[in-house]
Amino acid sequence: DLTVLPPQLQTLDMSQCKFYGSLNLTLLPTSLCTLRLSSNLFMGFTDLSQLPQSLRTLDLSNNALKGSFTIDQLPPKLSFADLSLNVFTWGFGMEANSFGLTYLDLSGNTFAEAFLKFNRVPSSMRVLRLSSCLIKVSLQLASVPASLVHLDLSGNLLQSTSGLKL
Repeated sequence: DLTVLPPQLQTLDMSQCKFYGSLNLTLLPTSLCTLRLSSNLFMGFTDLSQLPQSLRTLDLSNNALKGSFTIDQLPPKLSFADLSLNVFTWGFGMEANSFGLTYLDLSGNTFAEAFLKFNRVPSSMRVLRLSSCLIKVSLQLASVPASLVHLDLSGNLLQSTSGLKL
């Protein structure tokens, strides 16, 4: 039960502990900066819209969590988010460019109907990993933001690309 954590807690790492069940992240300590719960057996709907504003690192990878979110719902100080190998859906909200997110991994989530709007990627983003998401879109490589130094779209069903010469 994460709702009874000490209010002054800044880091919580319970990765690879074989915890299971649902995950309520709405009442975490307001001082929490790092939350790592990767490689457990958590499942079900998880609300990412009420994370602590102090959160800088979030790793929920390799669970069976579900939910939808837009980047503008994430805490503004969040710089690292690994949500890979879950069942999340996502989007880039209206204020996405004002956030400090530099690393986002959504690999292994299924976004069959995803529409990549690279003009909505935060200007702070350096790494965007979207491998094996079953993304079916026509990708405009010219719209990839200059801020990205690593873009992983491997293992997707990209229909065609503009500006790609092989």
